[in-house]
Amino acid sequence: MNRRLRVLSLSTLFPASTRPAFGGFVARQMAAVAARGDIDLVMVNPIGLPPWPLSCREPYATLRRNPATSQLTGLTVHHPCFLSIPTCTQHNPARIARAVLPLARRLHAEAPFDLVDAQFLFPDGPAAMLVASRLGLPFTMKARGSDVQYWSTRPAALKQMCAAARSTAGMFAVSEALRSDMIQLGMPGAAIKVHYTGVDHARFHPFPRALARAEACAALGLTLRATRRC
Repeated sequence: MNRRLRVLSLSTLFPASTRPAFGGFVARQMAAVAARGDIDLVMVNPIGLPPWPLSCREPYATLRRNPATSQLTGLTVHHPCFLSIPTCTQHNPARIARAVLPLARRLHAEAPFDLVDAQFLFPDGPAAMLVASRLGLPFTMKARGSDVQYWSTRPAALKQMCAAARSTAGMFAVSEALRSDMIQLGMPGAAIKVHYTGVDHARFHPFPRALARAEACAALGLTLRATRRC
């Protein structure tokens, strides 16, 4: 019987007990990956905290109380904290890797990983590259949109993303347009596969617009007014 692929996945955007709605869409996707049964998935959600005394103010004071591990939809999620300075976010990948490495080395010694994965191109991607290089493993990255559109405007972040893209074993983009943007930024097109975000058909399906508006207004206690078309 073949051994399941063991994957260490990094995502700075992911739910935690102190922010349960943060990155829910990533959590649902990764729970579906774990439910496949052929992947042994370990999630790591690095939490950025500013230096003292800013870390004593909200929302950081609450984040400091987040447990080191949590359970989510059958997944064990690790939450190491890293130093994040608001004016120096270009250094976050290195700080994330520094915070994650002791945990990654311990877990890798207990049961070896086959792959390190990053859920976003930045800051997750360069951080995954650093962790993977220390463990002697390949790594992959996924581009979702803002990590390309926003961070590509920051020269230091773009440089790190492109360096990671040249070293990665493979990348995903959620659309053909995003893949084209990545190629224009200098990332190798041969390494980028388009992987569309899935839709839960049990929750989302075509619905008559008028009926949807009526139900929404009723739920919100609003009066539905007829609209006149010119």
